[in-house]
Amino acid sequence: MNIKYIALATAVIAAAHFVRILRWRMFIGVYEKPDTRNLTQALSLGYLAGCILPFKLGDLLRIFYAGKRMKNGKTLALSTVVVDRYLDVLCVGVIFAGLYLSNLGSGLYRSTTISYMTLGALLLVFTVFVWFFRGYLKRAVRAVAGIFAPRIEEKLLKISWALIWNFKDMLSKLNKPVMVLVTLFMWALYILSYALFAVGVGGEGWESVFTSLFAGGAPLYSLVSVAGSAEGEDVAMMAFMVLPSLVMLLISLLIKKQEALPEQTGDYLQLFPHIDDNERLRFLENYFSDDNREYLSVYLKINQNISIIRDYSAGSNATTMLCTDGVSTFYRKYAFGQDAQKLSDQTEWISSHSGVIPLPGIVRCEKDSLYCYYDMPYENGTSGFFEYIHSMPFENSRRILFEILETLDKKLYTKRRRATHEEISLYIEKKVTANLERIRGARALKGLLEHRELVINGRTYNNLSFYEDMLSKEKLTGCFEGDECCDIHGDLTVENIVCRRAGETDDYYLIDPNGGNILESPLLDIAKLLQSFHGGYEFIMAVKSVRVEGNRIDFMYTGSAAYESMLRSLSEYMEERFDKEQIKRIYLHETVHWLRLMPYKLARSETAAAFFAAMLMALSDVSEKVCD
Repeated sequence: MNIKYIALATAVIAAAHFVRILRWRMFIGVYEKPDTRNLTQALSLGYLAGCILPFKLGDLLRIFYAGKRMKNGKTLALSTVVVDRYLDVLCVGVIFAGLYLSNLGSGLYRSTTISYMTLGALLLVFTVFVWFFRGYLKRAVRAVAGIFAPRIEEKLLKISWALIWNFKDMLSKLNKPVMVLVTLFMWALYILSYALFAVGVGGEGWESVFTSLFAGGAPLYSLVSVAGSAEGEDVAMMAFMVLPSLVMLLISLLIKKQEALPEQTGDYLQLFPHIDDNERLRFLENYFSDDNREYLSVYLKINQNISIIRDYSAGSNATTMLCTDGVSTFYRKYAFGQDAQKLSDQTEWISSHSGVIPLPGIVRCEKDSLYCYYDMPYENGTSGFFEYIHSMPFENSRRILFEILETLDKKLYTKRRRATHEEISLYIEKKVTANLERIRGARALKGLLEHRELVINGRTYNNLSFYEDMLSKEKLTGCFEGDECCDIHGDLTVENIVCRRAGETDDYYLIDPNGGNILESPLLDIAKLLQSFHGGYEFIMAVKSVRVEGNRIDFMYTGSAAYESMLRSLSEYMEERFDKEQIKRIYLHETVHWLRLMPYKLARSETAAAFFAAMLMALSDVSEKVCD
């Protein structure tokens, strides 16, 4: 036995382990800043456990220990270790194939040689299979995960998601030539260490050590067959397997400790875009349903470098989210397809009117043929008008409401002209008649529409058919003939008003203007506020479940005294500024807003019946006001 060779073999295999850590860092570095100290300790402890446990089970300790200090947790640790071992199996299979073809190892553990070659080939075939049939596989994963409770379902989908994207990013994001060179260098060091160890114990050659290590079972005992029966070989074997891990543990103590989980401040991709568990689960369910690949592809492209804190999306096809990139917090709004052009028009409107009325700044904007998004700064001390109304003195909310109305009237509604017959006709056709047809044809409402009356939360209301005359094109054309057109906000709901809290000088700004109204009447903005204060839009948005049975619709609807006070204030404003005919038109425009909202909710919301009920309640009240 030659102690020098054994010591050198021990040093070389320790170096190979450090190169493995370097490659592991490459996998993790796509998503977060790797903690070298943590990875070194995790790998060392995993290898020490692997000296006793068979079949690489020491990797479980490696995953658990590393994941505790990763930003993306044990999910990222598991998926990157799987990628690491996947590459190992391929490399070992190639080495065994080389040994087999060169006859160097054909006589040693022939079955193991064939097993690794077969396993490596099967992995390649499986990889190709997964690529070509990935849609079926994702749906199968979704179906299996869906059997379990939401918490377990989320964990299974998270692991599957991480595995998929680790392999994808390994091929697309990593520097492939560098990764190949690191892998080749790592295995060259391993083979060199095996050769030095074989010389040190007087064995047959490096291929004997290599074959013994990968023959299955615990490596600590596998090396006994290499050592033979010579005196002291058990000690040499233990030194070769255990000392490198102990040395790595000692060296890790010299590496600077990261006091906290690494911040996402570099050019890292987000493994999971959503922070909220429920929103993450919904996103993963959509992904593994594989229903809209183009949408998901674009979604991941524009959101891969951010974390989504909360989804504020409401009644349109555009999505609004509170996000962070680790440096700043901002609101991101995006849309796809035809809606992308509408969002692009919105950015232009904001830019052209930024000096006219209070509007948000735009810090980033991007558009191509598939999507459009823009980012608005998040300001500390701001809140939505809904929260402001329910947390601040009523006089403050009233003052802001009147300031908004006065500002729009004096600064935005300046160049007025009479609405043309064509505008009124097209408005009614597109926003009323077409939406009524969509509602009548909705499968979700088929059973409800068969009844003449509906009982909503215990109170009886006329069904939609009762209002056909009031909503006919002839009646509405006559009502809207007096409308004027000019620049308007177009979507002045409570949720599109953001308040800055600064004591007596509280102010506001308006978000999400909508220029697709056809009939651009200032009365539409007032009607949008009515949809909030009169129709209770924000409270309907908060409904979580609806029960529909026969002609009954039941759901939890709260309302608030604050909204009732705001409705009285808005009504006072309307009575002071408008005549009776104009007020009737405002209420009719509110019903049009509800009709415009319904197709979105029927297509996307599980509580569409609650919105239908809210529309009928509003129609009931409006019909009384209009028919007075």
